[in-house]
Amino acid sequence: MVSLKEVIEAFERNADYYEEWYRKPLGRYVLRAELNALNSLVPKRGLGLDVGGGTGEFSSKLKGREVICLDPALRMLKKAREKGVDCVAGVAGLPPFRDSSFDFLLLVTVLEFLREPVNDLKSLKRLLRDSSPFGPPRVVKGVREDYGVTFFYALPRG
Repeated sequence: MVSLKEVIEAFERNADYYEEWYRKPLGRYVLRAELNALNSLVPKRGLGLDVGGGTGEFSSKLKGREVICLDPALRMLKKAREKGVDCVAGVAGLPPFRDSSFDFLLLVTVLEFLREPVNDLKSLKRLLRDSSPFGPPRVVKGVREDYGVTFFYALPRG
């Protein structure tokens, strides 16, 4: 299994490539599709945390929403800041925020990079507010088996 340090180093090395990919035809198509999905699922107001948000490619385009980008790769965060995104360096398993700080969480292409996704999601779950104007907070829980297919289902808070 790849270590967290190796994952962070890979994203540090490839920050420019990551950005460039979204400017290519396939990348633009994928970005549009993912943003359409996010815009239909993410609350229109409230404070959100984009966990593993990297260069802020998604958080910067969720217009009308206040989103903070959390990522351990400093070169990625530098690019997010250049897009006007508020950023904090950190990892999913030890998020540097108080309990009940956020109305929603985003994890876009993140679960496959977590060594302990269930434990990390439990750490993140505490960040959701108990009383949210968007109904009961929910978090996506993932289970990985030997780098195989990841199964997702909604897990109500509580």
